[in-house]
Amino acid sequence: VKLASVQLARKYMKRVATELDVLSGPEKEPTREFLILQGVRFAFRVHQ
Repeated sequence: VKLASVQLARKYMKRVATELDVLSGPEKEPTREFLILQGVRFAFRVHQ
């Protein structure tokens, strides 16, 4: 179960990283910040 949750967190973070690569420009900054924060929170929760 622990390994599966870590793999899920890894997949999610890869998806967030891909999404961040797509977003560029100053107008996307709040969205970018939100995605990073959401990704980190999710990964932390899954890791616990």
